[in-house]
Amino acid sequence: MENSAYSPPSLSIQEVADRLKLPTDQVMGLVESGDLKSIRTNDEVRIAVDSFVIYMMRRASSDIDKYNAPRDRVGEITSAFLPLTLGGWFLATCVMVFSIRGGKPIFPVHLAVGVLGGWLLGAWWMATRAHGFHAVNGLGTTIYGNTSSPMGRVGTQWLILAGLPLLPIRSYVILEATDEKPNWVGTIREKSYRLRNVKGIYWRQAAPLMIAVWLGVAALVGVAVAL
Repeated sequence: MENSAYSPPSLSIQEVADRLKLPTDQVMGLVESGDLKSIRTNDEVRIAVDSFVIYMMRRASSDIDKYNAPRDRVGEITSAFLPLTLGGWFLATCVMVFSIRGGKPIFPVHLAVGVLGGWLLGAWWMATRAHGFHAVNGLGTTIYGNTSSPMGRVGTQWLILAGLPLLPIRSYVILEATDEKPNWVGTIREKSYRLRNVKGIYWRQAAPLMIAVWLGVAALVGVAVAL
């Protein structure tokens, strides 16, 4: 009688993807983050059944906690007013830039820069308190990035204007992400996630993008004033 090595119960990547209703690349992301345990069998990567069951239990517990969480009225208010705040900041910035271009700035430049900077930081604070990730006509917050790291696949929540990332808010390990869904008029776009908090911002991902964006913004403002 031949002795064969014991192989623990396992599921294929596709089977796990079908049961979680996720694409296979997100299942591999769960393996990278340590939420699912992989087993190599006959040159095939499979998922240990016990780790899958534990993940499903944590998933269900998270849904229950979210359902039972008390309403955060501050978060609801900031979510509603964040797009208006960003839109107002953009209009005020445009008015100031074109008044400088015309040679008749409506406010001293140093004062305007301070006020607009404070306005944008106020919008950033509102974004830190807002619920979820949603944008109205490109004004609001969203997650950009899907960078592999020792923690798993990391994305960063950004304050956005017309889809352009302005300031990073916080970073997360992305466990699951659904497709983006617009509302009935198509103006509000929202994407659902299952996330695990990362302490602070993952600057290795966020810093290059923020520097590139603000250098581009500075160049555009310079051209607009000079022409």
